[in-house]
Amino acid sequence: MSVLLLNQPWIESEDEYGLRAGVRWAQIRKRDRSMPFYSFPYALACATSYLNANDVKAVLRDSIALGERKEQTLRHIADRDYDVVVLETSTASVEYDLGFCDAIKELRPEVTVCLSGQHATAMPEDVLRSSRADFVLIGEYEKTLLDLCRRLNAGQAPETQMKGLAYLREGQFINGGRREALDLGDLPPPYRDPLTVQKYSEPSARFFPNAAVMTSRGCSFQCTFCVEASLNYGWPSRFRYRPLENVREEILTLAADHGIKEIFFDDSFFTEKRAIEISELMGSLPVRLHWSCWIDRGISEETLRRMKRAGCSGVKFGVETFDPEIGLAARKKVRREAVEALVRRCRRAGLLTHASYVFGLPGETRQTLERTLQAAASLKTTSFQAPSPSRSPERSCLSRRRETAGCERPIGTNTKGRARPS
Repeated sequence: MSVLLLNQPWIESEDEYGLRAGVRWAQIRKRDRSMPFYSFPYALACATSYLNANDVKAVLRDSIALGERKEQTLRHIADRDYDVVVLETSTASVEYDLGFCDAIKELRPEVTVCLSGQHATAMPEDVLRSSRADFVLIGEYEKTLLDLCRRLNAGQAPETQMKGLAYLREGQFINGGRREALDLGDLPPPYRDPLTVQKYSEPSARFFPNAAVMTSRGCSFQCTFCVEASLNYGWPSRFRYRPLENVREEILTLAADHGIKEIFFDDSFFTEKRAIEISELMGSLPVRLHWSCWIDRGISEETLRRMKRAGCSGVKFGVETFDPEIGLAARKKVRREAVEALVRRCRRAGLLTHASYVFGLPGETRQTLERTLQAAASLKTTSFQAPSPSRSPERSCLSRRRETAGCERPIGTNTKGRARPS
């Protein structure tokens, strides 16, 4: 049994490229930026290491980071004896994703194609009836994929109502529902491809090369605009933490094998307790590494200073909007005074700050957007991210895939003080 976990090509353009796997919101980026950004396909990488640890041969291929076109990736599949191919989907790229699935089945009808990711999890019946895919892997899928591969290898069909799996049988849609959450202590560190590991550079990081690491899954918030809790992990989504020794092993391997100089912790956010634990971990390493992370807005100055002493260079935090009614409707209650106080605490602790905004939430108007922009400017964070409010990029995006939802494009961030790759 041989499995290919694939981040298939999306946009084939000389000017732009798309990100799907490894980001919470699929996005289109310009190729002419001074520092290209490719997102580490974390779910695919975790499934790859999990399969290999359980005696199923698995290969991870990130065609987007490799710069491959559709024909190149299909040739790779045609020249190898994969039994199963797993594709990740997003709403923004779904037409490309389903088209690529059908191209695989046209090329090699005997290959089992599984769709995973946000869009397939949200609309499993729709993607199954709109493509030649064999299965949909719902939510977290490491254990589901392993069980499916074992049954296929034994010549058996999946169990009816198999947890974490959806498929069509004689035209009837069968959905086993979401599988119980995986114990992260059973999950080895994600696979890192030596060909692409240094391409996954976090734009807000200061030192190159750097790498994204996740120490937990889940999120205690229920923001309506985010896929993290509702789709990736399911309700109720509570934090589940990897054992610290497991995290330590991954970080030391990144430093020793790939020369990583900074770690970006891409957890939903660090609570006060987790920030202290990671500070202790990073401070105890035999090598000095810089790091950054997402944090809870209420984190104390004492903990921020502790993080700084342990090598933390900067923090990210979600603001989304400064309009209280829009924030309340999105289940994201943010007080401007609290954000301003956090920025002041970070400055006193010597940490860089990066704020995240979401434009276009339900109820957004030109006036509410302008108020948020004015407030964001007055914060004077080191950098920030948000969908672009300019018309021309969005128009080009919509004209290319007018029926595609969720197309966003981050604006450029302040790069002051950030080291550049040589």
